[in-house]
Amino acid sequence: MMDEFETFSNPPIAEAMLDIKATLPAGADLAMLAQFHEAVRDRFPLKQERLLQTLQFQTGGNLMPVVGVQGYLFRSADDTKVVQAKLDGFTFNKLKPYGKWESFRREAKELWEKYVALAKPVTVHQIGLRYLNRIGIPHPVKEIRDFFPMFPEIPSQLPQGVSNFFMRMAISDPAPDMAAFITFAMEPFLPESKFAVFILDIEIATVPLSLSPDSETLWTKMDSLRKLKNQAFFSAVTEQTRKLFR
Repeated sequence: MMDEFETFSNPPIAEAMLDIKATLPAGADLAMLAQFHEAVRDRFPLKQERLLQTLQFQTGGNLMPVVGVQGYLFRSADDTKVVQAKLDGFTFNKLKPYGKWESFRREAKELWEKYVALAKPVTVHQIGLRYLNRIGIPHPVKEIRDFFPMFPEIPSQLPQGVSNFFMRMAISDPAPDMAAFITFAMEPFLPESKFAVFILDIEIATVPLSLSPDSETLWTKMDSLRKLKNQAFFSAVTEQTRKLFR
């Protein structure tokens, strides 16, 4: 698989997530999902419940938080990988060190096929990728825009010093079946720190769709999501920033 985007020896990826939302057949339950552990125990020995909190109306009209088990997380012994088997789909998380897309995709696909064999999902109705980048810029930083062209504009009437910020954008791709959600933020700066730390969180997802769980189109679309993710990343950092990753 050819890739026109530059790869780095020291990428800033703190976590990558590949998510597939699916509809399971009637009767699918947590006991069935728990069996997934037997297929992956050698690589993911640690098991924990995946909890989901919802709000339910109680007598008198009050809202009460209710916590339920949605599925299971299985972690690698070194805590660098997590696979999630859920009642509404599947997620694979890779923490630092990330490695390469090809190996991340390959392992995600292999684990997804194990999930499909066990859970027998009826259809896939959304897929997504999310990459959380944590970028440290050596302090002092004279001009943030030398590193990030999307830094927020501050009115000239105000002091120009920024100690932290948070901004989020939703961007539709010309192809109508994808959207990018970009969160750009600065961690609160500590005077004794040698770095100003920025978070570039890029999430790419399809609009609702309908795919067969074993369709190769699912993975072709995943490659398209990854391409849009890379376009978002390389548009959000300058050449001066990229030098930090080489």
